[in-house]
Amino acid sequence: MDESKLINLYLRTLEEEQKAYSPREWFKTFLGNKHRFFDGTEKLLELLKGREIIKSNQTKFNCLRKSLSFLVRFGVELFIIKKNERFDLANSKILKQVNIVKTFTFDHSFKTEFFTDNLLGDLHLYLKAEGRNVVLIHEHLGKFSTINSKHIQNIRLINLFTFLSWADYFSQFFLLFKNLFYSTPRSENSIKNFIRLNFNEEKISPQYYLHDIHYRSFLGMIQFYDLEKIYSTFENNAWEKMMIFARNDSQSKAKIISHQHVPVAPSALNYYLTNSEIQSLPDTIVTTGKVVKDLFLSRHYPENILKAGCPLRLTLSQYPLPEKENHLALVALDGTPKASVVLNTILNNIDIFKKLKWKFIIRFHPAMGLELMRPYLCDDLEKYPMFEVSKSPLVEDIKNSSCVFYWGSTVAFEAMYSGRIVVQISGDEILSNDPITLEGGLHFVAKNLKETMDIIKNLSEEDLKQRRLISSLYCQEYFGELNASNLKSFN
Repeated sequence: MDESKLINLYLRTLEEEQKAYSPREWFKTFLGNKHRFFDGTEKLLELLKGREIIKSNQTKFNCLRKSLSFLVRFGVELFIIKKNERFDLANSKILKQVNIVKTFTFDHSFKTEFFTDNLLGDLHLYLKAEGRNVVLIHEHLGKFSTINSKHIQNIRLINLFTFLSWADYFSQFFLLFKNLFYSTPRSENSIKNFIRLNFNEEKISPQYYLHDIHYRSFLGMIQFYDLEKIYSTFENNAWEKMMIFARNDSQSKAKIISHQHVPVAPSALNYYLTNSEIQSLPDTIVTTGKVVKDLFLSRHYPENILKAGCPLRLTLSQYPLPEKENHLALVALDGTPKASVVLNTILNNIDIFKKLKWKFIIRFHPAMGLELMRPYLCDDLEKYPMFEVSKSPLVEDIKNSSCVFYWGSTVAFEAMYSGRIVVQISGDEILSNDPITLEGGLHFVAKNLKETMDIIKNLSEEDLKQRRLISSLYCQEYFGELNASNLKSFN
């Protein structure tokens, strides 16, 4: 079964099974949202291809224990959040026609006393310059102590969960025990039965309650302010749908404008739509550029809600090309064990690179450094002097290299725009994790690494010149320029 047929079957299967649930209940689950890194999503694809799967060893007791632990920890943090942000909340209440920018913060968002938005860039500053009343609503993805100890100078920053009432918080415990003793009936169909068992498991797992908390927090936020517009990221995931449901259920007239802020790979099933999801899309989706807008149109997104814009957090730059005989390659890794396939493929073909006298700079993802990745590697990197772990800024690594090996990293776009060859290496995943849709140019997919390296080795200067032109134009269409004209897409 080819990729497109499998995806269509996957979407039809979820669409059919979803009819038994209410939309808000269904989309609180990772499986219902087609979460790309959720184990159940991969298993459903395996079943649809007719493969055997390893069944989950989760028990109701384990799920219950994890959910109780999550809710207790969340309750402690909620008490501190509500206590610390009472003053800012009261001050922001008096604003008229508020524009909310909903984002996420990380530990590195607070390197100084000023806040840096790592997802939506300077959107809040652009809106303020346009004369809007802006309030930044955030969730912190990092150590709770980081945000709890920070005093922000340049923006009003309020935690989303400040708007959650204590009644809504304690209702989660009632919901948990109710779900513990209720489950969807089994089916004779093995695929339907897998979905139902997964749904029953997720209903007593932490993500289900986090997403219910999202819904109730957004409801509180929308009812608290005189709202004009809500700005957010767009990945078509659970919390975004909870925001849209809350807006609709409160009958607010606030418009939701969302930014598709990351490249889209075939494996990102969250960006595919079932028919019922069209009712839970934002009013406007601003893409990073024309390529993704066209991709969304091919996936049946309504044309009237799409705008080709620009990335708010990524600026492509041209760097001087390295010397002609440069044989230094950058290995750009994602923050998941699956990305180990890149290093393992190179290690398994090490004789090719020794013969070609290549060397490698390895750039590990902040979420998964060498020690965390080491158990997934087929050999010890320290055995080979040709490998070096990067200690430099990304810009320097790109400048020094002539080629980039990657699994799904967006570093490949930056390198390709700057004239470097990029080589995508896949594992045994069912759907490709390569976000680059360009066929040709400087983009190579290494189904056979030896053959790919032979092609690269024999490229002429004239051929490389043409490939660089094709790749540069592609990147410019994928990522529009961050300028006043493109920023108007967010109005």
